[in-house]
Amino acid sequence: MTPFTIDVPQAELDELRARLRATRWPDAVVDDWSQGTPPADLRRLVEFWADEYDWRAAEARLNVFDQVKVDGVHALRAGTPGATPLLLIHGWPDGFVRFERAIRFLAARFDLVIPSIPGYGFSDRPPTALGPAGVARQFAQLMTALGLERFGVHGADIGSQIAEQLTLQHPERVIGLHLGDVPLRRLRALPPDQLDA
Repeated sequence: MTPFTIDVPQAELDELRARLRATRWPDAVVDDWSQGTPPADLRRLVEFWADEYDWRAAEARLNVFDQVKVDGVHALRAGTPGATPLLLIHGWPDGFVRFERAIRFLAARFDLVIPSIPGYGFSDRPPTALGPAGVARQFAQLMTALGLERFGVHGADIGSQIAEQLTLQHPERVIGLHLGDVPLRRLRALPPDQLDA
């Protein structure tokens, strides 16, 4: 387990801003939302990200929380040590920041672990696709490394599939499961020989 601090190199931020500023804009066919995002609205959004958004302020805000990396998996830690552990799993395309506003509501009652799915945020990209079952195994290992043997799990979107697989793999460890944004074709209880599918 390695302590982690968000510190994106300035060169990467400069390159991103340059790419945003170099956007080639299509001609507007219509100026409403009937055919997708109107170029004028998209241009305002891109200009905000290129010229106004303060990434360093966001880093400072997020670095208030303890963060670690365990076997390439990034996780933010918050809440009350010794309270009921709660693993919060984000969706796609998403990140651990999804839960930033919820932390203050949950912190007094839970020991929060908020990982970045492998390949997202600050977690390393795995050499091969893991699927929900493989990510569930990594998150079980993360919780073990943090000394948290029994815990609640919340997952949303693809995170709901990961949370479900974690519960199927380790029913003795999961004390409660909450799913949100459940995809219509989510995985259901599969035979053990199909968990890697």
